[in-house]
Parts: sequence; C-alpha cells; structure tokens
Amino acid sequence: MVGQLVKLAARQIQFTYDQAWLDSENAFALSISLPLVNQRFDHAETFFANVLPEGEVRGTLCKKLGLSEKK
Repeated sequence: MVGQLVKLAARQIQFTYDQAWLDSENAFALSISLPLVNQRFDHAETFFANVLPEGEVRGTLCKKLGLSEKK
C-alpha cells in the first residue's frame, strides 16, 4: 500500500503516505505536489482527480464500483 486517501468534503481529499511505503527502498513520490515525506496532504484532490480515466472508461469504472461519475 502506498498511502491512504480520505474524502473530507465533496471536493476535498486528504492523502498520507503509508509508513511502510516511506520506509521501502523502492518508494517514490507520487508527484512533485506530494513529496515523499511523513505528513498529511490536506488538498490532494487536484493530483488524484487528474489520474482518473475519462469518458467511457470512467463511466464503466464508476458503474463497476457503484460510484457517481459527477465530482
């Protein structure tokens, strides 16, 4: 496991790296905005929203997971 996502509000996501990931010799930062440090990132929604698929693939994934396609 790389880390934990927590939804705080409709458009706010928090992210924290898992300690085992931080301790791993193969660990890497997910992005420049999420450096590989032991801290909570309170506004990680921009990064994670941009890694989701779009279009038909997003619709299929949301349907499979029982999620809304809307933000």
